[in-house]
Amino acid sequence: MRLELYFLVGGTPSLAPVEVIAGILQYIKSTYKLKLDAEITLEANPSSVDIQNCALLKQAGVNRVSIGIQSFEDNALKFLGRAHDANDALNAVASVSKIFENYSIDLIYSLPWHSAESWQKELLHALKYVKNHVSLYQLTIEKGTQFFKQYKNGDFILPQDDKLAQLFERTRELTGQFGLELYEVSNYAKQGFECMHNLAYWEYKQYVGIGPGAHSRFLKDDNVIAVTNFYDPYKWHTSVLQNEKKMQEITLTTEDVFNEKVLMGLRTKRGLNINIFNASHIQKLGFIDMNETSVTTTNKGILLLDSIIQFILQ
Repeated sequence: MRLELYFLVGGTPSLAPVEVIAGILQYIKSTYKLKLDAEITLEANPSSVDIQNCALLKQAGVNRVSIGIQSFEDNALKFLGRAHDANDALNAVASVSKIFENYSIDLIYSLPWHSAESWQKELLHALKYVKNHVSLYQLTIEKGTQFFKQYKNGDFILPQDDKLAQLFERTRELTGQFGLELYEVSNYAKQGFECMHNLAYWEYKQYVGIGPGAHSRFLKDDNVIAVTNFYDPYKWHTSVLQNEKKMQEITLTTEDVFNEKVLMGLRTKRGLNINIFNASHIQKLGFIDMNETSVTTTNKGILLLDSIIQFILQ
């Protein structure tokens, strides 16, 4: 087996001692064949990286870092419940950028107070610290979270769809001015700095996830197998030590695979392989472009991505 890339994620892996990260990478390298240009990414919290730490991580084999900045504004970080502040965020970027050429920053927008003008001001400030890649996620509220309770109680109101579309368009305009191209609905990069790990998901390649809550998709006897590891860390760890079943494994149906390919493929600039379906009926509406090999959303269509996906999957 020849590995192309791997991603150290989940919780805050940058809190682990560098010796642990180095040991994991060394084991992988000694067990599997690794491509020379393999992408090895570490997710990092702004409060857990410094110059010395970054230098040691690079020496251990990490060649890309994804920093969960979320915002360079203290009021936004407080609203999002983050432990770090704006100064921590700035220090983290300064440390990472001195050691790594390839790094990314995560930001969250469409907060309750965001207008096109206020978000533009905040984004322009943030883009000063972006070099080659930035992930820009609109805030979503998940059931079962404290955010969800506050939202249901009316403690804050999120921007409506028309405002979200306006924020998205402004985001794309501003990132474009900095040479960052939208290559996936929430990700922008300069050419050659796209996150290869995430593209593997969106392009429906095979991947294996290791650890509690990790997911996998791989071929087995010409079938696509979906695997979800136990979410509870203690249960997962115990099952590993006792050599018990560590995962839930199912064989996806042809319909399951088709649906996942649509969900993933239309998120990207590269688009969805044209061979899996006939979409000429929505091309006429101006929502998608089609050529001999792929289907992509238009500028008009990407604003209605969820609706287009649902329409295709009917």
